Amino acid sequence: MPVDAHSFDDLGANSLTMAHFCARVRKHPHLPPVSIRDVYGHPTVRSLAAALAEAPAPPREATAPGSTPRYVLCGALQLLVFAGYCLAAALGSAQGLPTTRRGVCTRVN
Repeated sequence: MPVDAHSFDDLGANSLTMAHFCARVRKHPHLPPVSIRDVYGHPTVRSLAAALAEAPAPPREATAPGSTPRYVLCGALQLLVFAGYCLAAALGSAQGLPTTRRGVCTRVN
């Protein structure tokens, strides 16, 4: 890969590719953090490397992992919302939607 090749024009990269690139770089603590904004602002490897070398690396803070009860509560709430949505969809399709009763759409029996 040439260091002066444009990431998007010459190499065919897209925003999803660059998001994966940024995520992989962030996993390595010895590399400077890079954002999508950095990649779009400096689309060649050479310009990105120069920009990251000039910028001071902010100290990385270790985030505290969430507690297990919070994960369980979040999962339970998501399950309840999903179950409510499914129930509403089932009742709506069983009774027929108001637009189908007025003749806007025809129902197949």
